[in-house]
Amino acid sequence: MLADARKQHSFVTVIVLNYNGIDFLPSCLSALVASNYPRHLFEVVVVDNASTDGSVDLIRKMFPSVDVIEAGSNVGFSHGNNLAMRRAPGPFIALVNPDTVVDPNWLNPLVERLQGDATLGAVTSKLILDTPRVPVTISSDVFCPSALGVNEDNRSLGVRLYEVQGSAKVEYRSGVGPVEIDDEGKLFRWTNGEAELAIPLRTELDHVALRISAPRPNNDVVSYRVLVDGNTAAYGPLGKKAELCEFEVRSRMASELIQNAGSELLPDGSSRDRGTRRFGNNHFYDWIGTRYNVSCEVFAFCGAGVLLRLSTMHKIGMFDERIFMYYEDTDLSVRMRRNGWRIEYEPNSIIRHHHAGLSKEWSPGFTYNVTRSRIYIIWKHWPRKEGINAVLYFVGELIGSSTVMLKQLMRNPFRIPLEWAMLFARMKVMLNLPVDIVSAEIFRRKRQQLTFTEAISRWIVDR
Repeated sequence: MLADARKQHSFVTVIVLNYNGIDFLPSCLSALVASNYPRHLFEVVVVDNASTDGSVDLIRKMFPSVDVIEAGSNVGFSHGNNLAMRRAPGPFIALVNPDTVVDPNWLNPLVERLQGDATLGAVTSKLILDTPRVPVTISSDVFCPSALGVNEDNRSLGVRLYEVQGSAKVEYRSGVGPVEIDDEGKLFRWTNGEAELAIPLRTELDHVALRISAPRPNNDVVSYRVLVDGNTAAYGPLGKKAELCEFEVRSRMASELIQNAGSELLPDGSSRDRGTRRFGNNHFYDWIGTRYNVSCEVFAFCGAGVLLRLSTMHKIGMFDERIFMYYEDTDLSVRMRRNGWRIEYEPNSIIRHHHAGLSKEWSPGFTYNVTRSRIYIIWKHWPRKEGINAVLYFVGELIGSSTVMLKQLMRNPFRIPLEWAMLFARMKVMLNLPVDIVSAEIFRRKRQQLTFTEAISRWIVDR
């Protein structure tokens, strides 16, 4: 019976929400319309949030089969997608970001999963970063300043990493500390003796030069070695003076990284991409491995690539339009779970994602929306203790930022750094907090299943 159901195809409305994404739309839409799925059984709909870059004209000229819904203004992710979902005939809806490129067979496994299991409300795709990275490891001897009586620093320190020269940009991963300033005012990071870096590639061959040094209290010379994709690329002695470590990286050395394999729930009520790793203050994506090649149930789906059951949307309500962007997928996933629906990850549905290609990660606008949305859904769904903690943490962060900005203003009244824009973004969050909390409380009063149930709490993962 299940095998017969999987042979059948159901109609799918594929929704792409666009806002000034003209640089990404041609590759995104070309891949979608060429999907290996019966063409008469899926439609592609672009919701345009009043783009000013000519996106609508390009779509109508290059992709006449794609339907365009003009929102009239920038109504955000939630409202924009709801416009298209309310018009969709069903039974399934796929959401795909404009800064993605789907593999030809991306849709078939998603449909098979939803058709084969009536308890599923959503199936999320495997999102891979669009640019492969070359793994680079820097190994060296280490020393501990406190053990030598130099100071109270008890870290194991290897080499100092300064700037990267060449066309590639290094990505700091495990074994690399935060930014520090040396005696000459130059920025660097210490390694812990076994540092993992990643270098994104867009050409067949890149020449890389890392400026590194290894100062020691006794002026000893330190041996270091650079491994590229597991093979020695450079090695030698190193001392207090910074030197260039030069080597080449080739595309055949590169590996792909997982950007999202579903989303995970953290102890404070926030969420993160399943596939994110952390070392100190460094957050980075995991190399693709066997863990991400296995289908499984996940806490939440990612709105950049997912197939939803339209009947589920009608029963639990669609995206919360109070959430302009970010965390709207987490909010909807929580509501699914509270109403008995499950969410699964499907590794055979592959989508390449230019992560934050349009929103510019950690820009003032990104910071405003992700901070506001996170506090709102924590207050909306989790015990009030967690909501209060989220607000108190945010207020403390705002006070700290304001203090730093005030000191900068006193030193130079005419300097307006990027930090000012970040501060204003946080202040804007503060101004919206009272209304957001009231809205969250209204939701809580309307719903009955608002306890922090075992069905949700079991998904909490350690940071």
